[in-house]
Amino acid sequence: MISSTYTPANWYWFVGQETSKVFSSAKFAYVPTSDATYVAWAANTKATTIDSTESLIVVLSDQVMPTYFVNGMSLTSNANPDLNGDYTLDPTSTQQITAIATSIAAGRGVPGGGTTFMYQGHQFTSEDFLNFADAASNFVYNSNVALQKIVLTGTGSMPVQPTTIP
Repeated sequence: MISSTYTPANWYWFVGQETSKVFSSAKFAYVPTSDATYVAWAANTKATTIDSTESLIVVLSDQVMPTYFVNGMSLTSNANPDLNGDYTLDPTSTQQITAIATSIAAGRGVPGGGTTFMYQGHQFTSEDFLNFADAASNFVYNSNVALQKIVLTGTGSMPVQPTTIP
């Protein structure tokens, strides 16, 4: 029986006329149609055929990457181990990170007017937050670039985690 439940984060696509490999959103990679995980998945589900790599990038950017960024970035801080952990980078969070970092960089201090403040359950200083914001921005950018490279060329991988800051 073929399942009709579409799960973007665990789906396979044939791209164009290619039939010997499929793109796996779970692995962020092309896999041969003989791949054991794909074969097991295909026993109950039918892969989607998409017209081009460009169309696949749009689908993945719209439907897979939001979940990827909600799962977030794993962070390691060399200077402040209390910051170690996972941080969600959904659109609202990235807007907050940008706004807070911009305010700090403009000399307005940290939110709340103290010397430290809480963000996603962690106590930050100005310097720590600017390092974190830079790492988060780079992680989002590098993830999007990596996705495009993987889809277009079949090479590369998503950014390695954890991300380390000073």
